[in-house]
Amino acid sequence: MVRKMRILLVATVFYPQVGGSSRDYYEACNRFPAGEALVLTQKRLAWESEEVKGWREFDREQKFKIYRVRRLRSRIIKTDKKPNIVISLFRLIFNDLPLMAYVLLKFSYLVIKEKIDIVCFENPDYLGWLSLISKYIFRRKSIFFLHGEEIACHYDSRGFAKIRFFYLSKADKLIIFSGEFAKNVLKPYKLDSRATVIRPGLSLDRNVDSKIKNDLKTRFASSGQRVLLTISRLEEHKGIANIIRSIPLVSKKFQNFVYLIGGTGIEEDALKGLKKELGLEDKIKFLGRIKDEELAAYYDLCDVFVLANIQTKDGVVDGLGVVFIEAGSMGKPVLGGRVGGVPEAVIDGETGILVDGTNVPEISNAIIRLFEDPELAKKLGENGRKMALRSSWDKVAEEFGKACNDLMRNE
Repeated sequence: MVRKMRILLVATVFYPQVGGSSRDYYEACNRFPAGEALVLTQKRLAWESEEVKGWREFDREQKFKIYRVRRLRSRIIKTDKKPNIVISLFRLIFNDLPLMAYVLLKFSYLVIKEKIDIVCFENPDYLGWLSLISKYIFRRKSIFFLHGEEIACHYDSRGFAKIRFFYLSKADKLIIFSGEFAKNVLKPYKLDSRATVIRPGLSLDRNVDSKIKNDLKTRFASSGQRVLLTISRLEEHKGIANIIRSIPLVSKKFQNFVYLIGGTGIEEDALKGLKKELGLEDKIKFLGRIKDEELAAYYDLCDVFVLANIQTKDGVVDGLGVVFIEAGSMGKPVLGGRVGGVPEAVIDGETGILVDGTNVPEISNAIIRLFEDPELAKKLGENGRKMALRSSWDKVAEEFGKACNDLMRNE
């Protein structure tokens, strides 16, 4: 009897954490035959001290095993203070190194106990060191899952970029869960030849619960308000701050609308502060984490789905933007930033409108245009639905499985 191939995914983000990357990893694992895929992830988000809500209940319901540690990487602490070598050294000795030792012990235990053949890693900056141990100590095949943002960002002053691509160069395979943007980032490092682009499938359950739909309409659009919607991790490169800044300009033309922001993240407090500073308490509502069963209803409620993606000074940028595809699948026009891989998810003038996410007047003008021209909004939404419904996670799993089988055959 032939033993099943065993694949371990090591990822700092995984369901039920909200986000395109965590959803991609879940969908890929969920479509493997029972017993083939396992996950090692963390209980806490990188920027939070509290555990991800509902992870225990979620893990119990899955057909594949999920192992969680408190953290796989050090916590992100946002500060305006300049780096201090004494504090950095203290954190390295008393926090980072003990954490790495614990993660290594857990990883080693799983690789041996579960008879792992292939290890898939999520982010080279945080997990690259572990990929080298997996490859050279445990002699396991290694794959990196990439989306684009994690390799496009640059921390040149700290030399992170060179180390990152060194880790990637040692991997047996690179799987890009986005589009050609990420593959182009790899070209200068001559790594594009070992990369396979697999476009994410559509995960959204498009069936709208009528009770949830009516409740949302009563809460947010009872007086016929137009609804702008963002569902995203609340991070700088999503450009949400500039959408908030555009709202007063939109209000000069249209009064009867509301802007809903779903998701959590490191920028949440700053964005709420900006809302208060601009006096937009009645215009903008923060929703927190959106439950899966509510997601389709929120998309159905909105008139326009909006992000104003930017590239940060550190080079962080979106590699694709699955939320655009989800919104499109519900027939909604989308607005996105003209950076990174977003133009592969939003076809300008066909499924949505692309803007300069740093240009507040351009953002407001695009929103006004979609409010003023319902025929254009309808056409963009219909085209978005057609494009989105061509996506298939079954096809993704098939391509990923083929890549894994090819690696095993080439031993």
